[in-house]
Amino acid sequence: MQITTDMQDIVEKNNILCLDISTKSTGYAIAKNSEVVDYGMLKSEEKDPLVRIKVMYEFIYGLVKDNNIDLIVAEDVPISDRSNLKVGKDLCLLQGCLLSIGFKENIGILLLHPTEWREKIDMLVTVYGCKKCEHIFGGKSGADVKCEKCGNDKQRDFTRTPQNLRAQLKQRAVGVANEKFGLDLFFKHSSKKNEDDIAEALCLFLGYKELKKWQERRSKK
Repeated sequence: MQITTDMQDIVEKNNILCLDISTKSTGYAIAKNSEVVDYGMLKSEEKDPLVRIKVMYEFIYGLVKDNNIDLIVAEDVPISDRSNLKVGKDLCLLQGCLLSIGFKENIGILLLHPTEWREKIDMLVTVYGCKKCEHIFGGKSGADVKCEKCGNDKQRDFTRTPQNLRAQLKQRAVGVANEKFGLDLFFKHSSKKNEDDIAEALCLFLGYKELKKWQERRSKK
């Protein structure tokens, strides 16, 4: 069994489970012989986070057993001084569940930093906003645009501000997944019907494939 954050440590695997994990909603994509054969999402409305984690653990374990998975790919939990500590703690507990499944079933676990795979499939976005009131302009530079909220004409790059970047990344993931897989996944800001968790799991598989190609090219030099 392998637990790693380094693509160099991963040998070729046939049955891969890519996960966009969350205690409330986990998206998944299953690939066999480099082709996606199934995808979906599980939501949990339980109020107790430990109960939600148990629900997700059992669901993921079922996917592993039913599909003879030999590699789980997921995002490593990014922790910084701007992270929501409660959410981060719950995600770390759920990540521990992935490791438990890996130990129990003797399968590989690959944890990728978010920017590591997103940059390989053009999913990195830049978010600009007003320097004064922090109103967000969007993905394009607001250098020549006055803020519609306060009239200020000074911009700031908010790309590394998690709460502002999150919606942009979700929207981008849905766009990429729909384009690459010919799907019609739904996304609308603040909607409870969004399917961005599925999209991110699918995009994670695309990122994994591109990272593998990149690693193979490096090894031949």
